[in-house]
Amino acid sequence: MNWVTVIWSILIGACAAMALPSLFLGIRQGWPVDLFFGRVAVGTLGLAVGELALMHATLPDQYGVVQMDLGPAIFLIVVREIPEATSKLLVFLSGTHTKRRT
Repeated sequence: MNWVTVIWSILIGACAAMALPSLFLGIRQGWPVDLFFGRVAVGTLGLAVGELALMHATLPDQYGVVQMDLGPAIFLIVVREIPEATSKLLVFLSGTHTKRRT
């Protein structure tokens, strides 16, 4: 086992350790921030596992199968989470979240 595999395994463990409590709190108590963080951590976990599998692929067919399996993780982060985070950041920066109706 080389040092890249060790580092990637530590990264995968850290993502799992951060994602599981956040998802549990988000689902159990309905905190949207924890749900958002948990979804991003799960997507990052999927990417890390996929990249580790890509590094260990020995045949082009294996590489292609792993690339196709990375689709849901990429979709979760790029297509779903980044636009949601951007829209919430713009609302926060514009100051409309603090205005009250009279």
